[in-house]
Amino acid sequence: MNKNIKGSYAVFSILLLTSVIPHMSVQSFVMILSLVFIIALYMLRSKTALDSRDRISYSYLIKTFWIWSVLYAVGFLVAGIIISTFGDMTAMNEWTQSILEGAMPDENGLKTVVQTYVDENLSLIVQSTIACAIPATLYAGHRLFQGWKTLENKAT
Repeated sequence: MNKNIKGSYAVFSILLLTSVIPHMSVQSFVMILSLVFIIALYMLRSKTALDSRDRISYSYLIKTFWIWSVLYAVGFLVAGIIISTFGDMTAMNEWTQSILEGAMPDENGLKTVVQTYVDENLSLIVQSTIACAIPATLYAGHRLFQGWKTLENKAT
């Protein structure tokens, strides 16, 4: 089995595992690594023969990556809709109303309002985000497992 394909499966697995860590710096790392990863997959695939097993493996990973990305994006869009629909907007509405009545908005006021909003809605934010990320994570995990199993069977 090609070492680059094994490495591609390993990197994709790392992306999958780290994509569910709810920390902004980790998410930034995952985003950058994802861009590098997909570009590398396309480059590696372009260097293979059209009818080779390696090309099929790279195409499989590329397809899995894009479907995973779309499912993830749709999941977070749905989570955003759920949060904005069912979240307690009292703090935001009061702050907005005070501005409409002539209060000067400032950065500290905004930070306070956002923190209050997050504190009041944390459970909803966490639950909806996790629930909406599960389909993408399960899809990619299943595809990686199946692809790896297929590679192992072909290698023997």
